Amino acid sequence: MAGTPSRRLDPIQGRVTYWWQRTTRTGVDQVLEQQLRDLAGDHQHRTAGDPDRRPVSIRTVDDLQLDDTARYDLVRDDIYQRFVADEAGGDVDSFGRQGTWVPRGSLLYLDTHESVYVKIFDTYFCAKGEGRFLSDALESGLYDVLCPGLEFVVTDGEHLRGYGITAGTQLSRYQFDRYVGGCLRPVVCDETARTGLFFNDLAFHNVIRHGESISLIDLESVLPISWFGTNMEFARRNLDVVDIGWSIQSKWNSPAWYGQFLTELTEGTDKTSEDEAT
Repeated sequence: MAGTPSRRLDPIQGRVTYWWQRTTRTGVDQVLEQQLRDLAGDHQHRTAGDPDRRPVSIRTVDDLQLDDTARYDLVRDDIYQRFVADEAGGDVDSFGRQGTWVPRGSLLYLDTHESVYVKIFDTYFCAKGEGRFLSDALESGLYDVLCPGLEFVVTDGEHLRGYGITAGTQLSRYQFDRYVGGCLRPVVCDETARTGLFFNDLAFHNVIRHGESISLIDLESVLPISWFGTNMEFARRNLDVVDIGWSIQSKWNSPAWYGQFLTELTEGTDKTSEDEAT
């Protein structure tokens, strides 16, 4: 589906398309490719000083009126169960904590009037769940260059609850290799080092093209660099900081070159002593 990650893409079809495009060198817009190279060059010059921040508007959940079915189409419902620690709860999770299982996750809407996809998270996800790092990413300007399609962020008056991104077309695997792995690699690496946050799901299904730009989507898939290469034991020690209920590395879906960059960036760090999330 255009503008949203297609996690149901046939893997065999995807591999066939990749090798066909790679062999025939088709499917890549050379004009866009040059523009992205120029963007990367300009970005490296700007990082020497204080880059200008790109302003992003703020909307509230109530203002959006997402229950207006004449305007919004519900594209994806990713609400499932998460564990919330509470000594008064009647359930026990895999860490041996008392608590309760509650609905969590996100809803994805298409605003048919503005051609914008709006992703809304449950409150807990952004307050104390993995999504709390999304606020850090936005405040640091991580997406100022890497997501030009970011139209607005959404709050409920107290917590960050989501964002809206201009609709577009998902990149193919080969386009991702050329546009992101080729042209924008310096930007991705520079911004990772600058902000202290890394993308743990930097993949073709999380990048779209709209017009003469490409944008990362799934903006919440970021973690502190100090969490790179850690395991479930590390997550267990950080449950008081952020409620992680999955093995961190099992979510890794980024290219090898990015993993190598992170390995070099964190080389020599004693991760066993880094119990803080930020």
